[in-house]
Amino acid sequence: MTTPPAQAAPGWYPDPGGSPTRRWWDGTQWTAATRPPNDPAGDAPPGPADVARTASAPPGWRSLRGLAVASAILYGITAVLAVATV
Repeated sequence: MTTPPAQAAPGWYPDPGGSPTRRWWDGTQWTAATRPPNDPAGDAPPGPADVARTASAPPGWRSLRGLAVASAILYGITAVLAVATV
């Protein structure tokens, strides 16, 4: 994960893992707390619900890995079908 600028204040920032959520920066490191981009809770510090929601949500890199695997499978199926129809 990347970090905000060295002097970044604690707050919600775009998830450095690439997911469409925002992740809490505590002033020194990224935490497990995430929120949707337009969360009605605004910029309030994370609470238990933010951490609970994160526990069931995959980190961004896992989502990207899943997308790559799904793309490879789809490509393989397409190649097999193309050869089978020739």
